[in-house]
Amino acid sequence: MTQWADPSPDDTQAATLAATKQKRVKVDVQIKNNAFVKQAPTTKTFNLIQKTDTLIKMRIVNKTTDVPYCDSFAVEEEWTIGSLPNAKSCVLRVTMGIVWYKSTMMKSII
Repeated sequence: MTQWADPSPDDTQAATLAATKQKRVKVDVQIKNNAFVKQAPTTKTFNLIQKTDTLIKMRIVNKTTDVPYCDSFAVEEEWTIGSLPNAKSCVLRVTMGIVWYKSTMMKSII
């Protein structure tokens, strides 16, 4: 896991999202009962879009490598956390979607 840092200039995903800070988490997910794939190296990139006293907005991109067809898409999440000033609670809204990088015959199944 990396610390929160400024997005690198060569990171096109962060530039597209207009991120102010970025953090990456890398993990190898173990896959059981699959004859072809035993692990899925996954990178989760957190892009901080907006942060105020009452609002935090992040976009998170999940990319898996070295698994068939995973180079074709990524799962993108958007987290919006909001609260009223001096409130002791907040509201969390999470949306998710698949971002396709290239077409594949497996697109209808995924």
